[in-house]
Amino acid sequence: ADEPEMSTRRPSPVRTLVVGLVFAVAAGGCWAFSSTLRNRDTILNEASAIAKSEPVREEFAWQISEAIAPHSAASAADAMTLANEVGRKVVETPAFEQAFTAALPAIYAQTIEGAPGDVVLDAGLVNEAFASVGVTPPPNLALTAFRDKMPDLRGPIDVVHTLAPLLGVLAAITILLGLAMAPQRGRAVLRIGRWLVASG
Repeated sequence: ADEPEMSTRRPSPVRTLVVGLVFAVAAGGCWAFSSTLRNRDTILNEASAIAKSEPVREEFAWQISEAIAPHSAASAADAMTLANEVGRKVVETPAFEQAFTAALPAIYAQTIEGAPGDVVLDAGLVNEAFASVGVTPPPNLALTAFRDKMPDLRGPIDVVHTLAPLLGVLAAITILLGLAMAPQRGRAVLRIGRWLVASG
């Protein structure tokens, strides 16, 4: 008896093109991510927005409230509530924003360049922030970006930076393969163009 012939299915040109376009978008995203973080000026230009971000405000508000009334059984609940309110008000002041902005280059060096050591915010500006809300700062207060609490982004950035060209090569190969298989290449190219315009 004759053996049944094994049929081989060719990959769909449309699916191949879609996969290639996904690779292209991923490559662009990786490149944009790594390029942005590696550009020191770009990050420093966003100092005001970073200073106003919730993670930054939460960290330094906690340091302030902890210095005023440590969060422990020894502190009264009312005192801790008041300390929390003071901390929140201080980190929302323009003076605190200035203090954080002045420290951001050193914080950038910590997280992106792997610089050692903690970063202490300018004491004069911190005192000014307290004065603006009518509160005397606790003695020996030093608002600090601790090195061991900061993420080390060198490894992830290097990985993403390496992935960008690899994904770009995969995108080019896959898109060319999809175009080669497409019965109407002109229409396929038009679809790619429309997709790229729609994706921004």
